[in-house]
Amino acid sequence: MNLQTYLKHITLEEMKNHKCDLCNHSLPLKTNVQQHLKSVHLKETNHKCDLCDFRFSFKSNLQNHFKSVHLIERNHKCCLCNYSCTLKVNLLNHIKSVPLKERNQKCDLCDEDYMYKDNLQTHKIYAFERKKS
Repeated sequence: MNLQTYLKHITLEEMKNHKCDLCNHSLPLKTNVQQHLKSVHLKETNHKCDLCDFRFSFKSNLQNHFKSVHLIERNHKCCLCNYSCTLKVNLLNHIKSVPLKERNQKCDLCDEDYMYKDNLQTHKIYAFERKKS
């Protein structure tokens, strides 16, 4: 039986343990198992951004992408530095991850700077490398 057939015939009763049968990943809700199977194992990306080529498994991820990448309005501003963003959760993550230390990881492609090297690398991937593809 292939994965598509399996997904069509699986019942909620069979998922009552809330674990993925393919990788044993635990999930809090029965419905999350179906979503997990589609996004992780089938790699379904049915939600495409109209302004760029990014695709997402869930509509909520597309909406967050649109707000954080394409909206110019950045209503959430950090009181410790000049960082601003469109989503409150991003500001909270920023504040938690940036103690009152000097940011010494500077981007050589723009004016952004980061406390941690991995954050700088992630910034470069999302801001510059994915645009090339």
